[in-house]
Amino acid sequence: MTREEAIHLLGVSDSSTDQDIQKKYNDLYNDYQIRLTNAPTPNLKKLYQKNLQELNEAVNLLLKSETAGILKDLPSSAPVFESGEQQQNTPSQPQTTYGSQNIATNSSKKNQPAPKSTSKGVYIFGVLCVILLSVAILLFIFFNENKQIVAEQENSIAVLRAHSDSVSILLNDYTSKFSNGLMQIKNEGSEPLNVTWLIVSYRNETGGFTKLEKWMDVTIRAGGSEKLQVVEGSKVTWDGSVISYAFGINYAGREIFQSGIWSNDAVDGALVFNLDQKD
Repeated sequence: MTREEAIHLLGVSDSSTDQDIQKKYNDLYNDYQIRLTNAPTPNLKKLYQKNLQELNEAVNLLLKSETAGILKDLPSSAPVFESGEQQQNTPSQPQTTYGSQNIATNSSKKNQPAPKSTSKGVYIFGVLCVILLSVAILLFIFFNENKQIVAEQENSIAVLRAHSDSVSILLNDYTSKFSNGLMQIKNEGSEPLNVTWLIVSYRNETGGFTKLEKWMDVTIRAGGSEKLQVVEGSKVTWDGSVISYAFGINYAGREIFQSGIWSNDAVDGALVFNLDQKD
């Protein structure tokens, strides 16, 4: 992987600081880790695992040697003592002398009632119960929200695949009437537009019919346009060729589903969106 490829993969510039690169790496790593955990198919799991590996290669290439070491050597959770410090901080063992005075003192201590520590133990137990209850509530909220997100994603994917399969059947019957185009999206709205997932059908180099499923994270600024493609490392695995398409859009907090035939919907080689105009 070259430095230019690593910069493109992390979405930073050549003048970005180590802190900027580290922050972008953490954001992308957490995003791919969540997607890997919630991936509904084995193919998507393998894809996110590969994405994580490429992120690590890219950040180790870009960061300086002393900063890159932070990713490899995490601090130990156990305390570390300097030479001689452990001995200095270790309490010395109490010395015991035997004599008539000590024997009398010990005898008197036996007859004295033991100090009561019940109230202190109850207090500690109560604090532990409150902490455990708080953790249980937080875990319940987290997993409940996570299940809801996964259910919504699986529902979207099911609808998407059903639509994609119907489009594939149509293309199998009338493949001679359709040809590849290069996918480009134009945003004529006033807010950034984010493409979150994509499924396309296209003809490969041998003329065969191919379907691509891909989680995306492409942001198109207001008034801008973007050509979609998939680049893994230094290799372009999908150049944007498309016959039929279906993808998800996030615009100003709204989740939008779009699908169709490229040759019917593209205007001047691009799909044009103005999502400020609500239907």
